[in-house]
Amino acid sequence: MRRRSTPQAWALWCRIILACASGASNKDVAAQLGSTPHAVGRWRKRFVEHHIAGLDVP
Repeated sequence: MRRRSTPQAWALWCRIILACASGASNKDVAAQLGSTPHAVGRWRKRFVEHHIAGLDVP
């Protein structure tokens, strides 16, 4: 499986944060966006700790 390009990855991270803002669980967001609950939790945590700067490319 190929890695997503940076713009595609950034868009996914933003969709994760927006879905989390609706109050959905990590599991529900992951299922909705085709990700994993672990990845959703990681991006949720980064956003809570660092706000928009936390979405910068790791």
